[in-house]
Amino acid sequence: MNRRFPLLFFLALLLSGSSFPQIQDKEDFKSFLGDALIAPAHFDSKDFIPLGVSLAAISGSYFLDHQIKTLSQNNRTPTADKIFAADKYFVEIAASLSALTYFYGLAAENYKTRRLGLKLAEAFLLQATAMVSLKFLVGRERPASGTSNDSFNPFNTSWAFTSFPSGHTSTAFALASVIANDTDQIGWKITAWSLASAIGFSRIYNNEHWLSDVVAGALIGYFAGEFVSAHKSNTQSPPVQITPIPLSVSIPLN
Repeated sequence: MNRRFPLLFFLALLLSGSSFPQIQDKEDFKSFLGDALIAPAHFDSKDFIPLGVSLAAISGSYFLDHQIKTLSQNNRTPTADKIFAADKYFVEIAASLSALTYFYGLAAENYKTRRLGLKLAEAFLLQATAMVSLKFLVGRERPASGTSNDSFNPFNTSWAFTSFPSGHTSTAFALASVIANDTDQIGWKITAWSLASAIGFSRIYNNEHWLSDVVAGALIGYFAGEFVSAHKSNTQSPPVQITPIPLSVSIPLN
C-alpha cells in the first residue's frame, strides 16, 4: 500500500502546483478537489438507492468469496498465468498514462485530450484516496496470506492486511468510467469496461483479493469516475478560439 502514496503526491503536485502550465486547469482541479472533499456532507435521499445496491452487492459477493477463490485457483494454466501477471504494475502505469495524456494534449494544443488527461488524473486521485483510507481502516487479510475471508486487523499498514478494497480494480474502473463518458464510440466504451473487468478478474486469479474486495473496488472506481465526469468543471464547453482578422491600411500617395 505504501507505494501508492508517492503516486498520489506526484499527481496532486502536478495538478495543483504553482508552476502548473494551464491556469484554468489548475483552478478547475481546485474546484473539483474542494467539491470532492465536501461531497459526503451533501449526501441526501437520492443517494440511498445506489448506496444500498452497492452494499448489497458487496455483502452478496462476500458469501461467494471462498467458492470463487477455489474455482479460480483450481483452474489455473501456464498461459493464463503469463497473461494475468501483467496486472502487477497496472496502478503505476495507469497513473503515468493519465499524466502523459494531459501533457500530450497540452503539447499538441488539443483541448479534448488535455481535459481527458485532467479527468483521468482526478479520477485516479479520488478513488485512490478512498481506497487507501479503507485499506487502512478495514485491515482485511489477503487470501494469499490466510485461509479465511473474515480475518481483519484494522489500522494495519502491513501489505498482508490491505485486501479490502482492490486498488487495482478501483483504478481500472475509475479510468474506464471517465473514458466511457468521454467518448461516443461504442468500441472504446466496450474496450474500457472489458479491460477494467479483466483487471478485476486478474486480482482474484492471482490470489491477491477476494471477490468482495474486487466488487467493492469496482464500485468505488465507477462512482469516482462518474463524479469526475459529471463535475461542473468537466462539463463546460471548450473555450472559443478567436482568430484575429489581419487589417491592412492603404495610404494613397497621390
